[in-house]
Amino acid sequence: MAWPKIFLPRRKDGVFKDRINIKYLPSDSTYYDNPLARRLKLKGSKIIFLNVLIIITHRSFKFKLELELKYSAAIDLSGNEAAFAVVCRESGNIVISSTRPMTGRNSATLTPWVLELINDHSIQLEEIAEWTVGSGPGSFTGMRLAAALVAGITFGNANIKTRCVPTAVALASVMQTSPGDSIAAVFDGRNSEILVFELVNQGGEIIPAGKNDVLSAEDAETFFNDRKFTHLVALEKDHAAIAKVADANTLERFKMIEHISPEKLISAQCAEWDNDLTDLVYIRPAVFTGPAAV
Repeated sequence: MAWPKIFLPRRKDGVFKDRINIKYLPSDSTYYDNPLARRLKLKGSKIIFLNVLIIITHRSFKFKLELELKYSAAIDLSGNEAAFAVVCRESGNIVISSTRPMTGRNSATLTPWVLELINDHSIQLEEIAEWTVGSGPGSFTGMRLAAALVAGITFGNANIKTRCVPTAVALASVMQTSPGDSIAAVFDGRNSEILVFELVNQGGEIIPAGKNDVLSAEDAETFFNDRKFTHLVALEKDHAAIAKVADANTLERFKMIEHISPEKLISAQCAEWDNDLTDLVYIRPAVFTGPAAV
């Protein structure tokens, strides 16, 4: 016979509302034959049926995996602040767009911060279908941390898509540009140097131009005079570092942006969903220091 459906009430002790099946048994059977049913009764559930056995099926515990994949998310930790966004896939509405200062040991707060944001907006991790990681240029450690977090969240779930998109694309995408415009996204490279990531507006989409440079004060003036970029863009936090390298005329041309807009990583069309979270932008080769002599 067909199994009737009943519902468990949502309670503070963590029992979620979910359908369970009840199966009628011979009259000499008892409700307490099932340990799960006995556990429910011990928690005070008001589910008591004569001569029935409550059976919670395996799929009852997978209700989270059956949630609709409604959202796309992006995360960036390429600089000295973290950025996180969630966008509704159907409507395109921005549900979350947030930034937070995060450097050094504070980077350990990245995971709880992200979880807090989605919880505040009543979003389940299992509802996020697509993850984009900002791939720099920037801090090696920060980019790897963001990529590792997403890799852990999506591990073993073939239904979730991931990719990397250069942070420079998000930075340049907030500007008003026209097809054919060339853009230089500039970042603090430390050591009195700047990192230049070149982009172009191709048919209305901002895409990497395939050229990146590390500049010092000695070669910056010639570089910018020769390239003649239509737009120069940088983060406000990098203004002082850029001023040490670029001349006054070049500095005046910069559009300074206060924060990365992480939702621009989600809308970017320049990268495929290749599930490769190792595709990070390293303009300057990584330096590996050997063990010190004891």
